[in-house]
Amino acid sequence: MIFSRPRIAAIDDQEPALIAIADALNGSGAACLKLQYAGALPEGTSLDQVRVLFMDLHLGGPAGNTNQDFSTIGGLLQEFIPKGNGPFVLIVWTVYPPQVDGLMDFLCQRLREHPHAIPVQVRTLSKIDHIRDNEVIDRGKLVHAVREVIEADPRVAALVNWEARVTSAASATIAALLALVPPDKRAPADLSSELDRLLSALATEAVGASNVAKDRFVAVNEALLPMLYDRISRLTMDEKDAGVWEGAISNPGGKATLSSAQAALLNSMLHVDFETHGSSQPDRGMVLEVPEQWLQNEEFEKRFGMRPRSFLNQELGLKPTPAAEQVKWVLVQVEAVCDHAQAKPGPVPYLLGVEAPALEQSRPPGAAWKSPLLWIDSSERVIYLNFRFGVLLLDSEAKRLGIRFRLREALTNEIVSRMHAYGARPGMIAFRALLEQQAKTAAVDPGPSEIKEQADS
Repeated sequence: MIFSRPRIAAIDDQEPALIAIADALNGSGAACLKLQYAGALPEGTSLDQVRVLFMDLHLGGPAGNTNQDFSTIGGLLQEFIPKGNGPFVLIVWTVYPPQVDGLMDFLCQRLREHPHAIPVQVRTLSKIDHIRDNEVIDRGKLVHAVREVIEADPRVAALVNWEARVTSAASATIAALLALVPPDKRAPADLSSELDRLLSALATEAVGASNVAKDRFVAVNEALLPMLYDRISRLTMDEKDAGVWEGAISNPGGKATLSSAQAALLNSMLHVDFETHGSSQPDRGMVLEVPEQWLQNEEFEKRFGMRPRSFLNQELGLKPTPAAEQVKWVLVQVEAVCDHAQAKPGPVPYLLGVEAPALEQSRPPGAAWKSPLLWIDSSERVIYLNFRFGVLLLDSEAKRLGIRFRLREALTNEIVSRMHAYGARPGMIAFRALLEQQAKTAAVDPGPSEIKEQADS
């Protein structure tokens, strides 16, 4: 997909009405995808990234059969709204608004196994109020009505606003790159050559000349990402959007009231990537499964100098020892950022640890590390590591291990930073016992001046 997907889509079985709706929205600057329904949607249809979806209530049938109308809508949502879509508002076009009553309850029941396909709102707009003779009566009135629907829930409106601002930041990043081309090089032939040169330079500096061809997109993305991040990090609220954000956060500064499960879910959203398609075991931050044979007492002792139970007790501070079925042994890839980006040759470092329920740590050693509470496999889990227990694996060795998930950049950087801080801590010899004894003596025995003062008194 070269271009961004439209955030608005319209589905209708009547082409004139469909064209009228879509053209009015497109003319206002809001890109709208037109989809005519004829017993099915056109081949290749995707409603990915849609935020507002218009649908006619009576798709392909006469008015009157509410169950069939609802079922058709539910089936289309289930089939064409992908899991990663995010929140969207369903606006039902009809000349019979009361017939939409109960649609939301129906969809919640019908799509309970597909919650991503359930709209955050179901609203109605009357065709009679907005369309006459297959023409939109007042384009501005229609756009205003759509805006009111979206802003009816300020929380959803705020998320959509944030998404639009981030998209604008990405556009500004590309514009900044284009600005590097000299004015006398803007003719099409020269511009293409200049952009080729700039993209090649970005890719080469980001991942190294020998690694660009492996994945050109990744190479350029590594270079553009810091520029994009800087723009996103400096975004502030536009005055015209103040009302949306004030409604979205009604109690600013209020104490967060999260259950442990909600905290774990949010932490996982921030720090864990379960979609590892396209990733491989040697990637930075990957969490791999420890081979079963490594966990045999003799084999574990040969590799790590102790038995698994001792590692859990002494090196992670987990006492009492968790049951075997509670623990999943893992290896976490902790390669340096620059080494990974430039695919430096040689074995890659991994830290040994476990994924387990949140447990009390009894005087854990300084080399022990504990993740925030995470939501993994439908339960609250924590990753425990020890910086002193690492292994080096060649890519070919790592690729034989199973993948659990990937830790995102922030948490991976936290581990690596803490690991290097631990490894770089200074050592010194200090004789403290004598000083401590003197301090105790001074506190108990009066000095000469104190004895004189006591005698004078």
